[in-house]
Amino acid sequence: MLRPTDGSDPLRAVFEASTAGTPSSQLWEESVDGLLAAGWQLRRLFDRLNRLSAAVSDVLVESTGREEIDRRLCRAIADEPGYPAAWMATVSADDSEFRLSAASGLPEPLSEPTPVSTLPTAVETAIETDAVQCCSADDGGDLLGPSTVGADRLLVVPLCYGERRYGLLGVYSTATAALDAREAAALGSLGELIAHGLQAVETARILTTDHVTELRIELRDESFRLSQIAATVGEPVDRCGTTRTADGTCVLYLTTEASEVDAEALSSLPFVEAGRVVSSTETASTLSVRLSAAQLSAVPPDDVLAQFGAVVTETTATVDGARLTVELPPLGDVRRLLESLDSAYDSAALRARTERERRTRTHDEFVAAVDDRLTDRQQAAIEAAHHNGYFECPRPVDGETIAASMGVTRQTFHQQLRAAEGKLVAAYVDAS
Repeated sequence: MLRPTDGSDPLRAVFEASTAGTPSSQLWEESVDGLLAAGWQLRRLFDRLNRLSAAVSDVLVESTGREEIDRRLCRAIADEPGYPAAWMATVSADDSEFRLSAASGLPEPLSEPTPVSTLPTAVETAIETDAVQCCSADDGGDLLGPSTVGADRLLVVPLCYGERRYGLLGVYSTATAALDAREAAALGSLGELIAHGLQAVETARILTTDHVTELRIELRDESFRLSQIAATVGEPVDRCGTTRTADGTCVLYLTTEASEVDAEALSSLPFVEAGRVVSSTETASTLSVRLSAAQLSAVPPDDVLAQFGAVVTETTATVDGARLTVELPPLGDVRRLLESLDSAYDSAALRARTERERRTRTHDEFVAAVDDRLTDRQQAAIEAAHHNGYFECPRPVDGETIAASMGVTRQTFHQQLRAAEGKLVAAYVDAS
């Protein structure tokens, strides 16, 4: 900082002028009182958010449906001193209409879909930016504004997990100093926790529901990993299975009509750690592709689709793209799912949409019974054995080769496979 050449300090001069006539002991007391007040305010904020976090966690663990979660969360927030009301809402696919799904503390909850443009600007901005927004009683408007519940402020929290927005949370406060940047940030983190819980509920629903929305999606992107494999093979490839090794690495199993495949060429792809031909005939080949360590988290586009509770049931890749068959919960957000895929690849187009029965309940119950009995390593062993043709006669590969692809010893593979076979047989006998 530049200072006058005469040695005077302008900042000190301003301070002395502003405190002229005030005893130093009084200044000290005022400073201490201010620090104590700020400390108590932070402590109250910490205690409040700690209670809310515990309440939210309990609701997400104990509830089994979206309606129950929304209702209990609103009640828990509105029961907290300083927060007179709260609401949960969803937004239409084109972000134009707002619908309350639950509310607590509102004198007249909205019972019909409402244009977003008629609500406080904080709601519209939160939808546009997917970021926490706050408004005061002066700029909140008459519809859902802070004044409707006698509050000073309204905080709107988008419930986002990954690329998906599961709705909005509205929290009112009666304290003018409340809902500052620190409190808004903390409630934003609470919103992420709620969104994660809603995603888990939706994923569980698609695994148990008898009805699903089946989508046929076409991706156009030469950089799509399976498309790069198809280009290397020289023929389209179908994904027929996925397993994980002991260290979590993904192994893809693919089929193709190519009768001769260069395994070394597959291994040269930047995202492939090892490529292997499992079996080959005059008309088809089965391939094993182990993804490199950089791809441990998930297999695209599974990582994008999982955020919407969707699962890929079929994938056929060509040199310039892929055709996917995807199962989505009946009320899944198809538009946002396609937007997420479109942002991840050159283009994504919906070619067909069908509402249909999933699989028979008997089949699902049997699969669930087997899944409950198998450990992760046992499941990986039996899936790897199946995809590698280990149960065929003659076997195209031996146990040592499969064990190496899984990153375990041959003895460990055989132990896990034997245990899995025993549990699979037991599940079949028990169900008969």
